Amino acid sequence: PPRSTLFPYTTLFRSASITSSNWNWTQVSVAQTPMTLSFQNGFFVMEISNGSGGENIFSSSDGILWTYKSLAPMGGVNFISYGNGLYSFVSLNGGNLWAFTSSDLINWSSYSILSIGGLVNSCAVGFYGNIFASVIGYFNLNLGTVATSTDGLNWNTNGTFAIQLGTYNTAMPLAFGQGTFVTTTANQIYQSGIFYTNTNPPPTTLSIE
Repeated sequence: PPRSTLFPYTTLFRSASITSSNWNWTQVSVAQTPMTLSFQNGFFVMEISNGSGGENIFSSSDGILWTYKSLAPMGGVNFISYGNGLYSFVSLNGGNLWAFTSSDLINWSSYSILSIGGLVNSCAVGFYGNIFASVIGYFNLNLGTVATSTDGLNWNTNGTFAIQLGTYNTAMPLAFGQGTFVTTTANQIYQSGIFYTNTNPPPTTLSIE
């Protein structure tokens, strides 16, 4: 099939002009509705429920030709991140919160982060400078925590903070910048303390109003 003309050059947004041909779209059909989509380490990556409780992880270098890997039934995939040579995501399955990692998007390993004692939501794994991190909301306890890992295999939870009751099965987002983590649920915004590193010097100003 013809290659997509969508973003054909890595220097697209540095060029002086963009022609109408840059916005010609090519359509590819899949059996189920894609749930997430991102570009990680040279690949478009998306997750699609396979209709029987499992998940299909699709990957493509050009957005047209796709390869997929079917995984066992789980509680959905919010977002796939890449760092330290590994793709990673988290999911609920069998009463536990699991982290999945892969170096090639085909062969996946799973690791239990923690046992679940109630209604829990987890956001996507993100890679922030040198660590994987995922925020976890205990909605029956109105508590949140952030799980972190340097290798995607061994995870630690880092204390808890009070949260307002949000909507179960609505993932909590997590972002990192200016040396601080920020997350949200319901109509509240939560900010962590400030982390200073050599690559993350103290910000000039930082405030949440």
